[in-house]
Amino acid sequence: MRYSLSGAVILACAAMACGGGSTRGTSDITGDSIVDSGPATDIGPPFIDTVLTKDELKAGETTKVNCEGHGFDPGNVEIRVWTLIKPPAEVDVAEVDVAEADVAEADVAEGIAVSDAAIGQPDTGGWTGQLPEGVTLDKAVLRFTIVGSYAVQCTAPDEGMQDDTPAQVLVGPGNPLNVETEVSTHEVTAGEWVDVTCSAWDAYGNQVEQPVLPVVKPAEGTTTSGLSVRLTVAVPHEIACAVQNTSVMDVTPEVVNVKANVPKKIYTIVDPEHFTSSAALPTISTTRCQGCPCPCICLPT
Repeated sequence: MRYSLSGAVILACAAMACGGGSTRGTSDITGDSIVDSGPATDIGPPFIDTVLTKDELKAGETTKVNCEGHGFDPGNVEIRVWTLIKPPAEVDVAEVDVAEADVAEADVAEGIAVSDAAIGQPDTGGWTGQLPEGVTLDKAVLRFTIVGSYAVQCTAPDEGMQDDTPAQVLVGPGNPLNVETEVSTHEVTAGEWVDVTCSAWDAYGNQVEQPVLPVVKPAEGTTTSGLSVRLTVAVPHEIACAVQNTSVMDVTPEVVNVKANVPKKIYTIVDPEHFTSSAALPTISTTRCQGCPCPCICLPT
């Protein structure tokens, strides 16, 4: 298994192995393929090797497969793909600090760097007879839409040949597209905290590991600490998760109703300040220190 930046699909031996001063094993070049025209004793035993133009992709991207070697019919080459690491069925982002999420070396699949949140149960069973879900093959171009690690193997079934060291492709999530917000409660008393759960996905349903934070409207009287929000003004608030440093945010925010709290500090206002015993009772109002109105019942003495 080797990696190449070449765009051509090479289906037989490399150029330096197909010419030189030897008159045996010369090759006829047709289009982008190098076709083996006969046995050669000076280039070693037959082999087939898998070469990819890219081995790290985002979901939705493609890589081109080149099958290199000699001693096989290029027209009968078969490309096989299987999953090395299954993506998780579900990831609880509340347990992942997305602001500090990082790609770490995982002790699976021969040390390929895999995101902590993308590590599932290892699956190294090999070729199953069909492409894995989310993988398509079109004229030696592979496209992946599901996060995970995959093995790619060139084979020549008629000659009983296969690449014993398949290439490996690491697929990460694409750019965030959809965001969802969940709140721990839809009604609080002024001064209480609301816990927020934010989730983001790419266009293919893969969970995206980017910092996602809550945005609160109105912002007056709010305090945000990570994924928790403190609300102090007794009005309805909209809370929506947004992907940091992007314009992507939840278009269906959650609404949290805030009720006035019990008075913490009372201010008494009498209007008018002077009145006679036969006059109507004055207007008396109170407010809390946070500015929220609170009910008051006044009785004459």
